[in-house]
Amino acid sequence: MYRLHIVGRPSDTAIVRYLYAWLSLDLARIATREARGRGASWKRSWLVGAVTGIREQLTKAAAAERATAGTAALVRLDRRGAEAMEALQLLYPDRRSRKARPTYVQREAYANGHEHGKSVHLGGQIEGRAVRRLGT
Repeated sequence: MYRLHIVGRPSDTAIVRYLYAWLSLDLARIATREARGRGASWKRSWLVGAVTGIREQLTKAAAAERATAGTAALVRLDRRGAEAMEALQLLYPDRRSRKARPTYVQREAYANGHEHGKSVHLGGQIEGRAVRRLGT
């Protein structure tokens, strides 16, 4: 079981909650369709791959935004991040990072999910490769 704590300004947390709910439901639906007849382990492996692909996309998008943003925008962005970390520390002073347990995945399922995750259209324009909307 995982527990997520979203900390930040109300507008930011609302966006995160919406994106998380949308991605969770759609990925679960697509994984069920893709894994039909292959078992629960295949489905879990596909989901791990999809999440990894989406995380890569978000990391690249953040780096691209930072590269093109002006100094004032970066200062505001960094300040908001620092505010969120301070709020997190106040709310959960005893929190500690935990190491993830190793996850055993089926290579084919992971690769299939990873490719799907990298091609999910998360908004904005992703240049240089074809993207598809999540529900397709």
